[in-house]
Amino acid sequence: MNNVQAKVPDSTANALDEADSPTWLEVLAAVGQHRLLALLVFLLIVGLGGFYTFSLPRLYTSSTLLLPPQQQQGSASAVLAQLGALAGASPAVKSSEEMYAAFLRTQTLQNVLIDRFKLVERYGEENKADARLTFQKLTRVSADKKTGLVTIEVDDRDPAVAAELANAHVQELAKLLSRLAVTEAQQRALFLEDQISKGKDALAKAEAAFRKAQAETGFVASQALAETGVKAGIELRTQIAAKEVALKSLSSFATPQNADVQRLASELGALREQLVKIEQGSGPGKHSYTEGSGALSAYREVKAREAGLEFLVKQYEIAKVDQAKEGPALQQVERAVPAEKPSRPQRLPMALVFVLVGAVAAVLLAFVKYRLRRSYTEQPEVWLRLSAAWRS
Repeated sequence: MNNVQAKVPDSTANALDEADSPTWLEVLAAVGQHRLLALLVFLLIVGLGGFYTFSLPRLYTSSTLLLPPQQQQGSASAVLAQLGALAGASPAVKSSEEMYAAFLRTQTLQNVLIDRFKLVERYGEENKADARLTFQKLTRVSADKKTGLVTIEVDDRDPAVAAELANAHVQELAKLLSRLAVTEAQQRALFLEDQISKGKDALAKAEAAFRKAQAETGFVASQALAETGVKAGIELRTQIAAKEVALKSLSSFATPQNADVQRLASELGALREQLVKIEQGSGPGKHSYTEGSGALSAYREVKAREAGLEFLVKQYEIAKVDQAKEGPALQQVERAVPAEKPSRPQRLPMALVFVLVGAVAAVLLAFVKYRLRRSYTEQPEVWLRLSAAWRS
């Protein structure tokens, strides 16, 4: 009895295994038996797919090619060598194709284009945020590291609008760049311009303090005095001013643990210590003035500010010359023109996909129906129990 019971599951399992392993002949038989159903499913899917494919709007793609400003490495290095202590001061920004591509993806530039071309209404959106999302899907900005070129591609139903939008990216980017300093020379000129403005204010205050001290003490600054200890102090003060500017600028984007920051701080401390020794009457260039010492200190301050301002002005002029050598801020290598043929959708590949999906679905549905009918014929008691279970 046990042997019989053990053999029954084995035979059942073998039968199930054979049933679960359909052959090609069985599949063809299923399709032939339910060919009308398979044909209807195939035609339905292909018809719906064709309707969807041909209902998609045709999009035209226009592209433009940009050449970002190229850095004048040789000239910049020469200027930095002339800057001396200020070589590490200006926070130079190296222009790159990735940076300009990022500018083109900013919301500021996109909002300008959305307002300029009224894209909220054109895309049928309710607000600018939704229009921006649609605009981002229809616009592609890519940067080629090998060539340094930036490509802008825009899709639109109207080929003329697509070309206008692509070219408008260049126009709006040029306006944005006119308000920003992105190249090394532009950053350096902007930095020095700010330092010159501060230097003029400091010089004016130093001159006012010297005139006041001169009126109180009757101090007269002579050429001989300038060539003694005062001259040495002025030179040191000029160096200290340059180091302070360099350290302040470098500290704006570097940590105190930075090697350059530590080096500048050490050099600045040494110069200040040397200046104290000179002004207190020890070290090279010492003096022994007792009368009018306040006026003498104010005189040193004036001369140091004058020398520092002259130094900054010279470097500013060099930076402006270097900036002029950089050429145009942005060059459009190729202008976008209206496309003659639509780029999307690719209807033939989409139609082939729907044909394949329809064929697979038709065969699968026909085979499922074939198996269900066969199972009902071979094992009616199972279906009766299943029916009873659902009715209870």
